[in-house]
Amino acid sequence: TCSQTENKCLTCANGWYPNGTECSSCESKYCTTCDATTGACSSCEIGYYLDGTECKKCSDAMSTCLECSSASICTKCQSTYYPKSGTCTLCTSQKCTSTCDQSTGACNGCATGYYLTSDKKCSACSSNCNYCTSGSVCTTCAKGYFLKDNVCVKCDSTNKPNCTTCSQTDDLCSVCNEDYYPDETECKLCIDKDCTKCSTTNGDC
Repeated sequence: TCSQTENKCLTCANGWYPNGTECSSCESKYCTTCDATTGACSSCEIGYYLDGTECKKCSDAMSTCLECSSASICTKCQSTYYPKSGTCTLCTSQKCTSTCDQSTGACNGCATGYYLTSDKKCSACSSNCNYCTSGSVCTTCAKGYFLKDNVCVKCDSTNKPNCTTCSQTDDLCSVCNEDYYPDETECKLCIDKDCTKCSTTNGDC
C-alpha cells in the first residue's frame, strides 16, 4: 500500500517492511518475520534473539549456539551439544554417545559401560560391564571377565582354572592353557581325550 500524499510505502508484502520510499527485506534486520507496516520483528534468524521488537546477536562467545533467549543464555545448540544452565555443553560430558537432543540434552545412545534409561539419561552398568540393559543386567563384560547370572566375573585361575581367555558374553572359556581344551564352562586335560597334544581352542588332537 502506497501513501496517497507522500512518496513512501505504508504496507509491504510479507517478509518486507516500509523503509522510506521503498520496502526492505526483514532479513536486513536479522528477522525471519516482521510486521509489514511497522517493521517490528516477531522472530529472528539463527544466532539472534528477539529483544522486544528487535533481533539482537547471541554472544560471540557462544559459537556453538543456534538459538538463544538473551545474549548469554542459549536454548538450542549445534549437533553434539546441549544447553546446560544456558551454556552449550558436549553431549559426551553426560556419557551420551556423540549426539543428544540439541534442546533438552536427552541422549540418543550411551557410551560403553552405560545404558539408556526411560528418561533418556545414561546410567552406569555394573562393575566391569561394557554393555547392559539395566544396572543389574549385563549382556557383555569387559575383556578379562566372563558373564555369569548377568554379572561379570574375573577370568582367573580361581574362577576359571587353566583358562586364558573367557567369553565376554556367557559363562564359557574360549582358550585354555597348553595341554587343556575348552569344554563349555571349564578346561579339561587333552589326555582325557587320549591326546598327547590338543588344540587349546577346540580340543582337536
